[in-house]
Amino acid sequence: NVVAGDVLARLERRQQANRNSLRREIDRQKYREQQFEQISAKVAGYYQMDWTELRNSRSREMTRRRHLLIYLLRRYTNLSLAALGEKVGTAGYSGVSLIIKRVRDKIATDKLTAQEVSKLAGLIEEK
Repeated sequence: NVVAGDVLARLERRQQANRNSLRREIDRQKYREQQFEQISAKVAGYYQMDWTELRNSRSREMTRRRHLLIYLLRRYTNLSLAALGEKVGTAGYSGVSLIIKRVRDKIATDKLTAQEVSKLAGLIEEK
């Protein structure tokens, strides 16, 4: 009976550790969701538009703004590439990866884009 009690105690500790791990993951997910919403709202506000308009419009300018948003979301959140693509409504993880690379390249070669990203980053970093 001592052995059975010891095994039972270990199982209970393991279950408690699993519950704690699950709670931490849920908290992290909620935090990421809040970050996503805050950053999306700030970027949409910067452009004086609604988030859904930014997400759904397919014009060239809106696409460029959406790409900047994706770049900033990747920079300031721990969301995966696939999650970013799903939330922003673009391609899968490979498409998001390509978008981020293109924005990085554009920042390096275009001063206006670099300034715009810098302004947006300043807005995001404001508390």
